[in-house]
Amino acid sequence: MNLIAKNIKHLREARGMSQVDVAKRIEASDKAVSAWERGARKPKMGYVKKLADLFDVPTDDFVNQDMAKYHAETLPGNIHPIHRRLIPVLGNVAAGELIWTDEHHDDYVEEDGGIRADFALRVKGDSMAPLIQDNDFVYVRRQNDVLDGQIAVVLTDDSATLKLVYHQPGGLQLVSLNPAYPPMLYSRDNSHELRIIGLAVSYKRSLITLSTKEE
Repeated sequence: MNLIAKNIKHLREARGMSQVDVAKRIEASDKAVSAWERGARKPKMGYVKKLADLFDVPTDDFVNQDMAKYHAETLPGNIHPIHRRLIPVLGNVAAGELIWTDEHHDDYVEEDGGIRADFALRVKGDSMAPLIQDNDFVYVRRQNDVLDGQIAVVLTDDSATLKLVYHQPGGLQLVSLNPAYPPMLYSRDNSHELRIIGLAVSYKRSLITLSTKEE
């Protein structure tokens, strides 16, 4: 296995990412990522740069250094690098009644680099309690479908809701964790718009909200 192959595998696993995750982020095929990681092929320099950016390491170090040894030698054993970035808060998502959300954002939440999410939403309602509470932030990865039993953000008639999703013939069953809320079945017969807009990948209860809006 060549050095780049070792580094891809090490950095991918260190960040809890799958080969499919990496492929999507750098706009490559998962077969290509698998071949690079096995050492069967080497990525072109354009992809090398994308990989280094994705893993937040200098390109020269990514190509020339063993990342596992590099991290072990440059950091004390109890110190781990923190990679922070801002994720836009696009609006509110209901965990109860449906609430309008759009993609105009003035607020951001900070995350530590371990979450692959495209945007965040503030939860309103208690239908996903006790796991997710009113006013929590949920991190969402954009995708147009999820597996049965996963928590997703679903758009129905210009409103967004956070629910467990189960596919049914002709529609979706949306299920709350809170038993006080009955399951809802949506189809083209009772809703003008029905689509999954993202997978809920994480949530946080205590966050500093940063606003870029000028007063």
